[in-house]
Amino acid sequence: MDTAHDGKPGRIGIVSAMRREISLLLEKLEGAEERECAGRDYITGRLAGREAVLVSAGMGKVRAAMATQALIDLFHVHAIFCIGMAGGLEPSLKPGDVVIASEVVQHDYDLSGGSKLIGFFTDRVGATLVRCDESLAAEAQAAAAQAAAESCPGSLSPVGRTPRVLRGRVLSGDTPVFKRERKEALHSEFGGLCVEMEGAAVGQVCAANGVPFVVIRAVSDRAEGHVMLEFKKNLTRVAPIPQRIVLAMLRKE
Repeated sequence: MDTAHDGKPGRIGIVSAMRREISLLLEKLEGAEERECAGRDYITGRLAGREAVLVSAGMGKVRAAMATQALIDLFHVHAIFCIGMAGGLEPSLKPGDVVIASEVVQHDYDLSGGSKLIGFFTDRVGATLVRCDESLAAEAQAAAAQAAAESCPGSLSPVGRTPRVLRGRVLSGDTPVFKRERKEALHSEFGGLCVEMEGAAVGQVCAANGVPFVVIRAVSDRAEGHVMLEFKKNLTRVAPIPQRIVLAMLRKE
């Protein structure tokens, strides 16, 4: 991970949508202090020996973008982790499986205005695609795979099995995706492994500021079935998984 000018590890920022998606990390945070900005609490401290700032930004791309810019401007972070849960799009993914983003795309960004002709000449993927930092993504994938393979208490297995760890495209949009047909359409058109509401916004802001970032998601619901029921059922078990990956990454430094 990036280091500061003095050679020491630089401060990291961690963004989630919901407080529960960073609650485990907050328990581990030493010397925690809060600072309010634009209606959100930013909690600073040391996490596994590394200076960190955590924020639950709220759901949606605008909130995520605001929080990301604040982390960069006010807290001068050297890298940003966007973590939390996501809905599975790839049919083989099950709750508890992990997706490390190689790239992020806004699936609801569309300049065609409903015109099929303009849409034909518009690259909806390329218009918003941002690639995650290769080094951070590789570290996250390795940490997740190792923790999953260990299958011991405190590893990645609160779901009663060893989760899969995949790396690929993550989609973001401002509307929750609950219907099976919509998930199938997104997977077909954009090739995403999972869908959420923040990662692409975090990525776009980080890219504009030259700050490395990574998106780490645990699947809360499958591409088929009763999506909302699965989400609620798996919330408590799945939310800690990306947080454990972050801790594993930091402890390896």
